[in-house]
Amino acid sequence: MSQKASHKAYELKRFVILILLALSPMVAGIACAPTFTEPTAPSGYRFSLQAYPSPIQLPSHLSFGNPQAYPTESTLTVTVRNAQGQPVDGVPVLFSLPSDWTAYASLTPPRVVTQNGKAEAVFQATTTGAVAVTAQVENQTREVFVIIHSPSSGPPGSGP
Repeated sequence: MSQKASHKAYELKRFVILILLALSPMVAGIACAPTFTEPTAPSGYRFSLQAYPSPIQLPSHLSFGNPQAYPTESTLTVTVRNAQGQPVDGVPVLFSLPSDWTAYASLTPPRVVTQNGKAEAVFQATTTGAVAVTAQVENQTREVFVIIHSPSSGPPGSGP
C-alpha cells in the first residue's frame, strides 16, 4: 500500500471512529435526557452534566474568510437540583480534565457557582481526540465526552 493510500485509510478510520463516538450518546438516549447522579453528601443534591455541542473542531487559522463548518468550543452545563427537584443556587461546581489533556485543552472557568441551578464552563482544545471532562459537586462526579476533530479531516475522501 502506498504512503498516500495508507494516509487516506488512516484518515477514514479516524473519521469513522470520531463519528461513532459522537453518535453513541444519542443512540443510547443520553444526549436527549440528562441523567442525574445519586444524591451528594452532605446536601443530597442530584446533578447532571451535558456538553453541547460535541463534536467540535479545532480552530482553523487558515480559513481565509470562510466561516467555520463546525463549532470550535463546547459549553459544559451542570444542572443541580435538591431532593424535591428544584434548582439550587450557590453550589460550587469543579470542572476538570484528565492530566494528560491539560496541555491540550482548557476549561474556562474551572470552578463555577450555580445560578438558577446551572453552572457552565467552556471547553476548547488544541489537538484532536476524545476527552472525558469531569464535573464534581460535593462528593459526586459525572463525566462527559467531547470529540475534537481537525478542519482538514472533513468527510471521507476530502483529505489529501
